[in-house]
This record gives sequence, C-alpha cells and structure tokens, in this order.
Amino acid sequence: LSLFARTQEGYKDMVNIMRKQRAQGLGAVFNSFDIVMLSPQYDDKAVLNDWLDMDYYVSLSPGLLQCEGPAHEQRVKEIPLDRLIIDSDAYKDPASNENPVEPADVASVAERVAQIKSITSEEVGRATKENMKRLYGKAR
Repeated sequence: LSLFARTQEGYKDMVNIMRKQRAQGLGAVFNSFDIVMLSPQYDDKAVLNDWLDMDYYVSLSPGLLQCEGPAHEQRVKEIPLDRLIIDSDAYKDPASNENPVEPADVASVAERVAQIKSITSEEVGRATKENMKRLYGKAR
C-alpha cells in the first residue's frame, strides 16, 4: 500500500485511512520522513506524533543529511529505535545538480542518526534491521 499526500487536507484523509487500517492490524512505514522535516508545508512534530501514535514505523532517507538545526535533531531523537527504519530513497533537490544523493548514503544516514541519538551506528543498524524483519515478517 502506497499513499501520497500533497496537501494538508490530503494528509488528514490519509491519516484517517491509516488509523482504520491499523485497527485491522496493517503495518506501515512513513517513508522518508526527513522530506517532511524539510518541507514548510507540514508540521513535522504533528506528523511524527500521528505515526508514532498509530504504532507505525518512521523511516529516514539520505535527505536527513540535508536537515540541520536543533528542531530537526529533536525530531530524530523522538523516533524510538524500535520504530526507526532507514530507507534508500535518493531524494535530491531538483534545483541543484551538485552532489546527488545516492542509495549508498544510507550508511551516512545511520551515522547521522547515531550522532544525534548519542549511540553507535552499529546500534542503529541492528535496530533498523530488526524493525525491517518485524515490518515485513521475514527472518534472515
């Protein structure tokens, strides 16, 4: 299931749908939450709270490497390790052709998360691997 919301009204509709789905046991992940943190269109704290209240996962992508400042760091701190996933979506500011983001940058994302949370990148890696297993139900 993939849902995209381009407006606040669309986002509210999406959350209502996801709340109903959660009641039916559906797992979900908010993909590339860092893009919301970079967008002035959304209240990133409210969005994060919506997803955590539904007991869903929140993922961070290489876009996190563009997030700076205490507000962004606070959002990352608020994502519990047992709800965190790191994804490889390669977000790039379309206005810039410099330094494209690559999926291989997920290691840098783990390092940045570790720095913000004052833990090791290995701890981040272990936690996100276990979260992926739980979310997708695969034991590897």
